Amino acid sequence: MQCRRRLRGLIAHLSGGAISTGGERQLARGAVGCPATAAGRVHSSASSAGPLSAAQVEQFHTDGFLVVDGILSVDDLRPIQRALERKLDRIADALLQSGVIENPHSELPLETRMEALAQEVPGLPGALHGDRSAVTAMRDLCELWRAPVLLDMVEQLLATPEIGAHSVINLRIRTATPPTADDGNTLLDPAAVDLHRVPAHQDAAYLLPEADNTLQVGIWLPVAADVPADGGALSFLRGGHRFGRCLPHLSAQDGTGFLSLTDDALGELEAAGCVPVDCPVALGSFVLFNNLVPHIGLPNHGSSTRWSVDMRWQAMDRPHGDDHNSGLVQLRSADPDFKMQWVAGPKATRPPEVSEFLGRWGEVTQEHAARAEGEGGAAAARREAQLELHAASRERVGASTSKVKEATKDLLPWASACPARFWHEHEL
Repeated sequence: MQCRRRLRGLIAHLSGGAISTGGERQLARGAVGCPATAAGRVHSSASSAGPLSAAQVEQFHTDGFLVVDGILSVDDLRPIQRALERKLDRIADALLQSGVIENPHSELPLETRMEALAQEVPGLPGALHGDRSAVTAMRDLCELWRAPVLLDMVEQLLATPEIGAHSVINLRIRTATPPTADDGNTLLDPAAVDLHRVPAHQDAAYLLPEADNTLQVGIWLPVAADVPADGGALSFLRGGHRFGRCLPHLSAQDGTGFLSLTDDALGELEAAGCVPVDCPVALGSFVLFNNLVPHIGLPNHGSSTRWSVDMRWQAMDRPHGDDHNSGLVQLRSADPDFKMQWVAGPKATRPPEVSEFLGRWGEVTQEHAARAEGEGGAAAARREAQLELHAASRERVGASTSKVKEATKDLLPWASACPARFWHEHEL
């Protein structure tokens, strides 16, 4: 109970709730975080020759994340926007022909069209996010993945030109949900539950332990419109990566299936002085972040859909830890004869002691569930009600998703894992 009370303010911030403990809510750029004495991987050898200044490189390694402005322009994102519009046109036409929708809302721009479509087809945003192989089959996203200016920055941060990319490009589509005085995810109406809101986690938690000591540079960028703090921006626990390890996670206790840092892990971060920092991002700007820095997607309480893309790079000679998708695709090398091949390496081998469903956090999840059930009382009742609410919402969305997949089965491959199916094989 003492741990839960102490974490009340931190969890409220991370979940987008209205509770405050008097601590200052911060925006990116400035303020303090975890103490400099915390252990971790601060790569002082990183190069400062490139688009990032020496101060920006240092800030990335000190804070665990960096908001970057002025590198990409809105015009640089136009090809991606047009590709997404074409894709949505084809999907909407198929849904219309199949009788799933009555209006394709073709007159609306990308950022508001999904809001209108999701009113009829609530499973559409999640279906598009889950269609991993169709995302890598979009040429313009693949070109962004290997854009020289982005690889120049990654080379600065990794301090090596031997750069490999993870074979997953995540297209995330967050429709707006109404504000609530609760935690932003537990609402009274199953239709309003945000099933795509990711709880506080480290990216490394989704990979095998072999990659815990591999520096992986992630990028998160909006592709349709500015993302304000209340429009589904990311929030990072500044300096949390400098613990130098993957902290305990469990399967989120809300029915979504995402991983979430445990209460004890959040307490350790709070005790070390790690401060939540919100990162609103304008179109054309982006956030670079370390795979060990804890972060969360804040609620989208705006009036339009948040379209964003996230990708990850690392050094080719380091383990990648992905046992679900394909392995690394080499994008750059110091070898003057290097030519990029649209081929991914092998996925990582899962150790026999690691379960397929919950990965390395299966035991922690089971222990947490047993403890909650044993404690009983209001906390257990609240958890049960939350799970029931999410189950109702998932059933509603799942039925809708099935209709989307059936209507578009000849148009899209619908693969939840990414088998490195790139645009040159079958462009969408």
